[in-house]
Amino acid sequence: MQESILIFKSELRKSIILKKRYMLSFLTDIVVYYVLFMGLYFFIVNNMGKMPKEEIERIISMQIVGYMSWFFFSFTISFMSNGIYGELVEGTFEQLCLTHNSIIKIYFVKLLVYSLINTLIIFPLGLLLVLSTGVSLMINRDLIIIFLIMLIGTIGFSYLLGGITIRYKRTGQLAFIISIFFLGTSIIDFSNIPKGLRNVFYALPFTKGTDLMKSTIINGNFVGLKDIVFLSINSLIYLIIGIIIFKLAFDKATSEGSTSRF
Repeated sequence: MQESILIFKSELRKSIILKKRYMLSFLTDIVVYYVLFMGLYFFIVNNMGKMPKEEIERIISMQIVGYMSWFFFSFTISFMSNGIYGELVEGTFEQLCLTHNSIIKIYFVKLLVYSLINTLIIFPLGLLLVLSTGVSLMINRDLIIIFLIMLIGTIGFSYLLGGITIRYKRTGQLAFIISIFFLGTSIIDFSNIPKGLRNVFYALPFTKGTDLMKSTIINGNFVGLKDIVFLSINSLIYLIIGIIIFKLAFDKATSEGSTSRF
């Protein structure tokens, strides 16, 4: 436990230093994501015709929730894949493997720090979007519960992609493709698609959670126990599968001696 805390502190200190050192890059990222959403916002408004104002605000609110969810969880999902790829290129991955700490633990702590930093980024971006569009969002306890459960599932998915990267080194645009797919599912209104296809999408670790977050924030609905149980089981399954695949891939790479080369 003490070792995990030390890793957490060192990673947090490193992340803060990097953000301060490259503040321009940090601010540019926020501006870029702000401009991207505002482009989507003006496109939606211009194509709504004479819809009632309340309906327009509801749709825009759903888009903001979906967009913010995509912003956070897509980066969480691709974190291990991108991080391991960078370590392999720099030749530092083997050094991590040689420490007395488990590689699974190291990257879990790294991901927690990365998620914390991204959470701090979400607030100014979300505030900008709300002020610019004039909509209101209701934050409640259920939202936090859904967010944390979703985080468990996306961590598992991140481990899965990390395991693929350890095994095959180059994964092309896999993380990017998943991110774009996630963006699509995060802005879709699932009430308008067939139930069978909706259930397929809900099997993913982020789709059902994003849909529940939209309902909770926009309508103030309380999440039912059935939805919480489904989301929890779904997230735990992805976490377990992700860790298993990560460990199998790491053991395979270790036995082949490929952790020291790219």
